[in-house]
Amino acid sequence: MFRRIVCLALVPLVVLAPAAQACRQNIKFKNETGVNCNDLHIVFNRGVSITNTGAFGNNAGENGQNAHDLNGGTVNNGSDTKIDVTSVPCDNIQIKKWWWTNSTVQQGVVHEGEPSARVSFDGGNAAGGGVIRVRIDGADHLFNTIPGMPPAQSNQVFRNFLSSLVDGSNQPLIFLADNEPTGVIFQGNVVGNPALQLAVQLVAPDPAQTVQVLMGTTAVPAAGPAGLLALGLALAASAAWVLVRRRRSEAA
Repeated sequence: MFRRIVCLALVPLVVLAPAAQACRQNIKFKNETGVNCNDLHIVFNRGVSITNTGAFGNNAGENGQNAHDLNGGTVNNGSDTKIDVTSVPCDNIQIKKWWWTNSTVQQGVVHEGEPSARVSFDGGNAAGGGVIRVRIDGADHLFNTIPGMPPAQSNQVFRNFLSSLVDGSNQPLIFLADNEPTGVIFQGNVVGNPALQLAVQLVAPDPAQTVQVLMGTTAVPAAGPAGLLALGLALAASAAWVLVRRRRSEAA
């Protein structure tokens, strides 16, 4: 009887660390002020570092702080600039307010918060036929519930659907702020033009699975689980939120 002996050459194992990546990429700020602007001011709900300042060559704010003042460049009226930000932990990064200036003179309004949505799934396995419309950057994207999927799986598939929404440069259009077992809170990466900003709507209910869509503007609480809970409670209590909820009994 013969034995096959395999000799393996041992070589040093080199592990290459992945390049650092921004937590929230491709936030597009649209200039609709009617004036060319050379400063962009942004206040986040938590300390962040800006890893890409877009059209601007300088960030007068310090990395790790909430407030940032970008200058050293110009964004013409009707144009936009995109920035990337990072933080630790890498979630729940929301815009508290932002505005344009030109030579220190404010142009347009101070934008409070940003469009935000929460979509959740509850009840039994999906029957199919549920439709959620996500509009971002001027385009509609439709998500359809899949028959047989329990709420947690519907949530994961919807989350994957959101992650697949990218612009012409293959950059993300949606930021997933937080993921729950059966729901997700998210914002759009386009601000400054209502026609291009995030809008989410329940077009058709699923006959067997409750689909809940909350759409409004961020209340911008402190970061962390307590802050996210406060976000949901504050926005649910606000008249700005529209609750669209269909239960099986309502669909009957």
